[in-house]
Amino acid sequence: MTVSKGLIIAPFISMVYCIIYAIISILQRYYGEAIICIVLMLPVCILTAISWLKNRSKENQNTVKINKIHGQEYLYLFIGAIFITVAFYFILKALNTSELIISTISLITFVIASYLEFRRVVIMRSVM
Repeated sequence: MTVSKGLIIAPFISMVYCIIYAIISILQRYYGEAIICIVLMLPVCILTAISWLKNRSKENQNTVKINKIHGQEYLYLFIGAIFITVAFYFILKALNTSELIISTISLITFVIASYLEFRRVVIMRSVM
């Protein structure tokens, strides 16, 4: 709800969630998830927080400017998600992660959500 409203607090809540999730993963021996959460997701949350702080709305300093994502980017996101899902599956399998399918689905949804949260305010310049 905080993300959809563009509240500045949202990426900080994501960071706390990421840290708690990593601790629980370690305690439950989901080492692959813990590593990916700390190495991949936490830095994304930090970058999102920095981006959101730099892009505050002029009308309300507690919210961010809104950026829209368009059709072709959704296609790239979908294709990228497929490749990332396969990669995560094999990484987690190599780490002998419990509940492999659930862990893979959990991580890919977190990656997609983090990307969309980051893109809420960041305008990416096309290199094509």
